[in-house]
Amino acid sequence: WTYGEGGNGNDGVSQNPTYMYITEGFKTLGLTVTTDQGCAHDTTRVIRVSNPPRPDFTWSKICVETETTEFKDLSNGGIGNIIEYSWDFNDGDTLGYGVPAKTVPLGTHGGRTSNTYKDPHHRYGTFQVYNVKLSIRTDDGCENAITKRIFILDYARPTPTKGYYENFENGKGTWVETSSHLDKTKAGQYSWVFGTPSGQEINSAYSGVNAWWTGGNANSANDYSTYYTNDSTEVTGPCLDLTAMERPMISLNYWSHSQENFDGAVVQYSTNGGATWRTIGDAEKRGINWYNSKNLPGAIGGQDKFAWSGKTFGWKNARFNLDEIPVAERDLVVFRIAFGSNSDNLPDSVLNGFAFDDIYIGEKKRTVLVEHFTNANIANQGQVYLDNLYTNQTLSGVKKRPDFVKVQYHLANGGFDQLNDDNPTDPATRAFIYGIDTPPTTVMDGILGPSPYASSNGLPIEFNGDHALINDIEVDRRALDDPKFMIKDTLYATQPDTGPLVGEVTFTYADSMTTFTTPVILHAALLEGNVGGNRNILRKLLWESGGKTINRTWTEGETLKVPINYAIDVPVTNPDNLYLVTFVQDKLTSYILQSSIIKAPRKLGLTPVGVEDGPLDAEIRDINVYPNPASKHVNFALENPLSGNYTYRIIDQRGVTILEGDLNHDLSTPQQVELNVLSNGIYFVQFRTQGRVVLYRKIAVMNRY
Repeated sequence: WTYGEGGNGNDGVSQNPTYMYITEGFKTLGLTVTTDQGCAHDTTRVIRVSNPPRPDFTWSKICVETETTEFKDLSNGGIGNIIEYSWDFNDGDTLGYGVPAKTVPLGTHGGRTSNTYKDPHHRYGTFQVYNVKLSIRTDDGCENAITKRIFILDYARPTPTKGYYENFENGKGTWVETSSHLDKTKAGQYSWVFGTPSGQEINSAYSGVNAWWTGGNANSANDYSTYYTNDSTEVTGPCLDLTAMERPMISLNYWSHSQENFDGAVVQYSTNGGATWRTIGDAEKRGINWYNSKNLPGAIGGQDKFAWSGKTFGWKNARFNLDEIPVAERDLVVFRIAFGSNSDNLPDSVLNGFAFDDIYIGEKKRTVLVEHFTNANIANQGQVYLDNLYTNQTLSGVKKRPDFVKVQYHLANGGFDQLNDDNPTDPATRAFIYGIDTPPTTVMDGILGPSPYASSNGLPIEFNGDHALINDIEVDRRALDDPKFMIKDTLYATQPDTGPLVGEVTFTYADSMTTFTTPVILHAALLEGNVGGNRNILRKLLWESGGKTINRTWTEGETLKVPINYAIDVPVTNPDNLYLVTFVQDKLTSYILQSSIIKAPRKLGLTPVGVEDGPLDAEIRDINVYPNPASKHVNFALENPLSGNYTYRIIDQRGVTILEGDLNHDLSTPQQVELNVLSNGIYFVQFRTQGRVVLYRKIAVMNRY
């Protein structure tokens, strides 16, 4: 015999030999037979020798109750061809051998199994981990099998009032350790373990006794880490329906102790049953204590952009909004914490990797209060900016309601303002609390001074009343934070339009960690949604201008109910566009601890004065201000003569008047105003009549000398 594997001459001389091939491939087998008379004859035949086939599969759609799990064959038959598949789903249901394209008979396993023998679909009924076995046969007569650990996740529907929360004190809950290792030698190797962390550094849970941490490496002394090198494992959590959430967010406590900028962890989500994963957030200082590193070399969770990395020296709380999850895909979202590491660690200490505890996925609980102080005679860019910020938060459809509510106060400082004249006391009192003398000034949640959160450069923003410092990122950070109080507003619509506004407000202390002894001021404000283009105008503070001061010790769950019974004694232009805003303010720091807004029932008030545009407003609206940008002078021109008496003011972005004068009645010949005294920059032109501003124009001054 010659076996076709490099031998010379006779490889074997027995009649029925056995031979074990070393390599796979096509082999030319030779046989020579010789009789006792010396006659000989030979023949050859090409045979195919194959390694055992390599079975493999993946799966997606892993949510119990809502999804049928889809298995996808990834097997390699080698030289041979796979001709049959068999499956054991580890829940009592099995599929005997069948050809690849054969359709699973209708009604198999009570209708739980369908599709083909190669890529079956199977519906599980219970949340747990299953050891699924795939067996294959090839046309060479070779067989092989593989068993893989798959996880079927629990399914929940959190509501805005009750989000998803897990502190792991009753076990793993709906979380399970999983692996994305491409390296098959690491199959079944998990850095993640559940229980009380016992590392040299990470040595406790945040609350109670249980947490998840990367302590699974038994060779930690040699690897200098309690986690495996070249790790790529996860803890995968529940399937959640987030469609009821108006402003969804995630919060978790974490402890990082890993090789900085090499090893780390991320939070990810999937909306296609685990087939693909996307990382939540970035390392651009958005959110609260979110990722601190980017461009890591390892593929943490299949990505290398962002991570928690390095050492925190204790537990931290991290929060981020879930706005990036597409609205149309929020009916079934899976979350996981993915950890990754590179091939080595520095031998200075045994690194403990990453731990997490106390996960909350649900509604933001805080509504941010933005108070804008202005006057009709100053530039309105601040209120336009805030109105746009408010509108844009819901325009995309990502949020069902904004993170903040704006209250606009009109002050007397700056000239006659009809909205101030309607109620001068309440806006002045609010301005006095913050020490505001000159509008425009904008205050977010009572913060004047350093922000509680670091900005993109690692330093807190110094809030000084500039509206431009209040942006989506800062509002989001504030909304992510837990409020000290929860507010429930109740208004009754049983009274007639001319009757009082009647209801009650319930304030509930919500902080489970600390009691609160500082005096607080409770406020209820009646707003009108739009008055002559001014949005959310304060009409009245219902519990006096100074509010209700409460001195007491608050513990979690304690409530206080305050009645509302207010006969409308202020002007109302649109009785169907009224709102009630309530808020709690720390008397010592002036920080707003929580706010709330609801629509008020239809109510009639006093007849407003000077709200609607008159004929004098209309005749000047087409005035032409040119050139723009202007150098040395600017012209005012209008085709038709003016019937009223008008003045102009040129003011800077601080609201300070730089130039002013009378406007000509006949502007068919342009009126020229010299700008030589102005520094280069952006200015606003006010056109005024009868003690009020009727029109604004913006000009850029670019004097050339």
